Amino acid sequence: MFHRRKAVSEMLAALILIVIVIAGFSILVYPQLQRYITTSQQLGKQAGAGGTNAEVQISLVYAYAVQSGSTTSVAAYLDSYGTSPFTPSSLAVDIPGVGVYTVSSFTITYTNGGNLETTIAPGQTVELQFSIPYTGAMPSAYYITAVGNNGLSLTWTA
Repeated sequence: MFHRRKAVSEMLAALILIVIVIAGFSILVYPQLQRYITTSQQLGKQAGAGGTNAEVQISLVYAYAVQSGSTTSVAAYLDSYGTSPFTPSSLAVDIPGVGVYTVSSFTITYTNGGNLETTIAPGQTVELQFSIPYTGAMPSAYYITAVGNNGLSLTWTA
């Protein structure tokens, strides 16, 4: 009879220990697990949103500027090597130490055809032409920023 009570009390002690471990896990580890799940879901959403932006890949191949009168005309050759098209809606040119110029109008022309376009298609090289009201010394570098495709912004150093 004594052995049965000892076995029952050992089983009861083991069950109490299991309950304590589960309670400790719930109190200490579960909040960390929830935080990890929430963070990973947020990162997944950001990666999904960034996926569209990553599909637009356009690099500046060559650019030149010519001053005439009170303006500077710029021609930038861009190569689109991404998988999604890019439709710029606005341009800005930042000349360090001088200021930022908002471009009022610009043209996009495919280099393999002479048609004016509004979209830079994947796998194409285009000429982007615009003018800014700048007549100072030609800067060693300036930055062209195009905004389009739901706020996607691309900046090239010329």
